[in-house]
Amino acid sequence: MDLALTSPIAGGCSDDRFSDFTAGLVALGRDWYEQVAAHPDTLAEHPAVRTAAAVGDQDVIFDEAFNFVSSTAYQRLTGDTDDFWEAWETYLAARSISDKRGRRRP
Repeated sequence: MDLALTSPIAGGCSDDRFSDFTAGLVALGRDWYEQVAAHPDTLAEHPAVRTAAAVGDQDVIFDEAFNFVSSTAYQRLTGDTDDFWEAWETYLAARSISDKRGRRRP
């Protein structure tokens, strides 16, 4: 995803804002994500974007909470978030080792 895509929406953005934007884009669903990834201007056709543009809302697609869907689900099921983040770090470390060995990542 190109960071420049967010410029007309939010006047540019930090890494965190870009992460929130891409999370919000994913939250719109696979069809919209794929359309926007292929043709960024199609985002202007999304009903939420059209409505937001009419009232000057620059945050309509930004969805920080969607970045934490997996950890929130884990917490709801287990009552613990620390175990999730420890498992995530273990997964990332194993994935990095696999990459160095030339294995294909999942």
